[in-house]
Amino acid sequence: MVFPKELLDRPLPTQHVATRQLALEVCRRYLASEQARPDIVTSVETLVSGNLRQPPSMREVADRLYITERTLRRRLADSGERFSGIRDRAREHHATSLLQRTTMPVEDVAAEVGFTDGREFRRAYVRWSGRTPTEARRSAG
Repeated sequence: MVFPKELLDRPLPTQHVATRQLALEVCRRYLASEQARPDIVTSVETLVSGNLRQPPSMREVADRLYITERTLRRRLADSGERFSGIRDRAREHHATSLLQRTTMPVEDVAAEVGFTDGREFRRAYVRWSGRTPTEARRSAG
């Protein structure tokens, strides 16, 4: 698509200054939070979140990042993270989203985030969030 660059100087007829300022602020906050995290943590989160039903092992993640498992462990430690913590955070985030936005049974949510046993998922969810999956669903209102 090609258009004259003068079009960029024209104000949009539907522009709203307050909405624009709010959008810019949200973007700045998002970029600031993303920049605060080391690239290795973001990369691991992305790879782990990609398939929570069968989350990749640390070795598989290291292979996909073209580094050794030892290097991955060391770089995560340098950034103050552990592989299991990143995996659990991704699981909790996705599970909470499913609990609050769907009517899926808890056992199905457990399977979606990589648990074969509903009881183990419930215990893990309480450990992560301090509340049961049912309480998390109710809090969504």
